[in-house]
Amino acid sequence: PGSTDKTCRLWDCITGDCMRLFKGHGAPVTSTTISSCGKMLASGADNGEVVVWDIGSSKPIWTLPGHVGAVNSLSFSPKGSSLLASGGQDGTVRLWELPQGPGSEKTKVDKELKVLTTKLSSVLLVKFSR
Repeated sequence: PGSTDKTCRLWDCITGDCMRLFKGHGAPVTSTTISSCGKMLASGADNGEVVVWDIGSSKPIWTLPGHVGAVNSLSFSPKGSSLLASGGQDGTVRLWELPQGPGSEKTKVDKELKVLTTKLSSVLLVKFSR
């Protein structure tokens, strides 16, 4: 889960120990999700920032710009880790296509695949269907 201390933590449910600490957000973390392959964590913050992390190293892979205001919800596609949806306080759903394969962490992701603008003041939940 995310935190007001601008970090995310991955906990061992049996021991209660913190297994991984993800630091680097510039604002409190408001949403998190883990990819279906279990290798990536995405986190969204109060300032509209989305960061995709490598779980093994706890290092950021990509920072995804776009939202204005808090990121309320994140969801990876269950059919793979290349699609990520984010829903924000700005009333938009943003669909991101993340690079895959060797060297993909060096590829900059600076534009979303699609932006869906809703008539809602805020998007509270995004999910992919199977």
